[in-house]
Amino acid sequence: MQQHESINVQWIEDEKFNDTLINLRLAIPMKEKDRTMVNLLSKMMGDRLENTKTKEAMTRRLDYLYGFKVRSSTYVLGKYLILDLQGYGISQQFVDEPLLEKQIKMLVDMLTQPLLTHELLNEAKKKLIIQHQRLKENHARQAVQNALAHAGKGQVFSLSSMGDLSDLDSIDLEEIKEFHQTMLKNHAKVLTIVGNVEPFDLSDLLAGLGTSSLVPSYQPTKIEPLKIEETHSGSQTELILLYEVDIIPNSKESVAMMLYTSQLGQLPTSLLFQELREKHSLCYSIYANRYVFDGVLMIHTGIDQKNIDQALTLIDVQIETMKNGIENLEGLKQTIITQLNGNTEELQSQSVREFTGLLKNEDQSIDELITIIESIENDDIIAVANKINNPFIYIYKGGHDEEN
Repeated sequence: MQQHESINVQWIEDEKFNDTLINLRLAIPMKEKDRTMVNLLSKMMGDRLENTKTKEAMTRRLDYLYGFKVRSSTYVLGKYLILDLQGYGISQQFVDEPLLEKQIKMLVDMLTQPLLTHELLNEAKKKLIIQHQRLKENHARQAVQNALAHAGKGQVFSLSSMGDLSDLDSIDLEEIKEFHQTMLKNHAKVLTIVGNVEPFDLSDLLAGLGTSSLVPSYQPTKIEPLKIEETHSGSQTELILLYEVDIIPNSKESVAMMLYTSQLGQLPTSLLFQELREKHSLCYSIYANRYVFDGVLMIHTGIDQKNIDQALTLIDVQIETMKNGIENLEGLKQTIITQLNGNTEELQSQSVREFTGLLKNEDQSIDELITIIESIENDDIIAVANKINNPFIYIYKGGHDEEN
């Protein structure tokens, strides 16, 4: 990784790719109103620029870059809200011009020169309102957001990456412009470039982006063993369990937790899927997911209301079963290793892994990770399994729940 005056630069050189993926990411501390302003800016950055003031001009500029595709998005990783400007296009090797430099310049311009006007701010507000409305219509996603808000109340874990609509009326153009400048000057930035690329000096392209160090993003969450029930207008009931699992991401213990989560609820052969879905037909779907940067394990299932109590009992049985270790641990290791090797065939996976490694304060190759996986024994699995007890339970009941 290269450290420029204002930005971390990650070059991932892989000659098998015919395309190039570029991500320019900002890590912004999770604060109440800031989240909403970041989302508004994200929508404006993907629209028009100071030097490209119409949609037609934006389209032409992207066409001149051989159909370069750009997008802007936000998501949460621990204590940070990530603003991710992404560009995807053909590799430099196919053209006789400095294409990669122009592609990077496009993303830098999106970050530094978005067209900020009253009209575009109002458009961004409308888009954010629609985004929130669509979330409410997706009861499974809404249930997750509600569960996190309740379980993590008063903590970063409770805050949505989408911000709050209640902020919109108080945000004007001057505040957006001021926040944009603050973001450029004060928040850490990472440029990740994946493909058949040759590193070159980016000093001129990245000049003036401000400076800020990127500190590890782990933010452990305290989870109280409570039970909350709410209702919605849909048919399916959502059941979510959240467990406190305080494990530092860049540790052998974290790798053991990765194997634990896979065995519990991430594979077709996982305990939760086999017991609740296949054997007892209690639910429509079920999976386990780990919030690595928050120290939380989640189990989520869509279920019929009449099966809730039995499902909770069986989930608890699987949690207890895991405290005996994994019967076919070697087979599970090989499955995970195969998945990791497959990820090296994907531009996106490589970019995400490199960036999250930085947030974990971890500089680890795939081969080094595989070596750690191979060293994990059942004593390591049992040790992390014994950390997992007393969940927060959230039940989002469908108002028109149907028979399974």
